[in-house]
Amino acid sequence: MGDRTKIMDLTHITGNCIIGEDVFVSTGVFTANDNRIGTTGYHEEDIQGPTIEDGAMIGAGAVLLPGVRIGRGAIVGAGSVVTRDVAPATTVMGTPARIRARSVVA
Repeated sequence: MGDRTKIMDLTHITGNCIIGEDVFVSTGVFTANDNRIGTTGYHEEDIQGPTIEDGAMIGAGAVLLPGVRIGRGAIVGAGSVVTRDVAPATTVMGTPARIRARSVVA
């Protein structure tokens, strides 16, 4: 976890998750690291949590699935389910999360 990063109450940060600097993770956010939900046993090399790059913001109640990358300066709206990578400086919302806006500044 990087410097100046804030993770709020009732949030679950799973193993093998990478979080950059200046990140904000709101309350009730969940991350996952195993797409096979344990059916093939536990093998450390197969377990990959989300990567949240510098300056990203994750809204309350969002779910980040295994291996997704939240790009630098991206915003994930409250209650979103992130099933795919989010490009830098992009805002996504919904279930599944879809692009709502792009910023020219990242």
